[in-house]
Amino acid sequence: MSTEPEMVALLKKRYSGASSAGLPRYITASQVPIFSAGDHRRIDFIAVDSMTEEVMLPTDTAYTRLPPPVHGFEVKVSRADWLTEHRTGGKKSEPWRSRCHYWWLVVPTQHVIKPEQLPADWGLLVGEKRLRAVVKPVRTLGTQPLDMELMRTIARHSQRN
Repeated sequence: MSTEPEMVALLKKRYSGASSAGLPRYITASQVPIFSAGDHRRIDFIAVDSMTEEVMLPTDTAYTRLPPPVHGFEVKVSRADWLTEHRTGGKKSEPWRSRCHYWWLVVPTQHVIKPEQLPADWGLLVGEKRLRAVVKPVRTLGTQPLDMELMRTIARHSQRN
């Protein structure tokens, strides 16, 4: 059975690539707090891309260049852990989900979640030795931007990882 730190290590490996300039492509961090409505929640893992993304939007006839995407990750290592999250309807992760272009559930095996339980637009990464995308998430276009204070918090946590 995998642990959350082991799953986070797999995420770090997956998002450790370099840009065409040879610099790290992603800023990654785990357990980053966000303060929202007097409460603070932590994201299990975040990967802020440094490269813009070109996508075909439903209303377009040509590719549109979008700002670099932010990927957010919820790690669940057991079915009981997932069911607790599922019962809340994802409210626990909402302060972070609203700031991420892509939202992923990360599990060691597909026994943790039934396919019909995966919320709409979420992606699913599965693996114990290497993560593979079983379901790709849909890019959320109306996300709140990461403000400077939140970027500083992510940067500080990236140095601790």
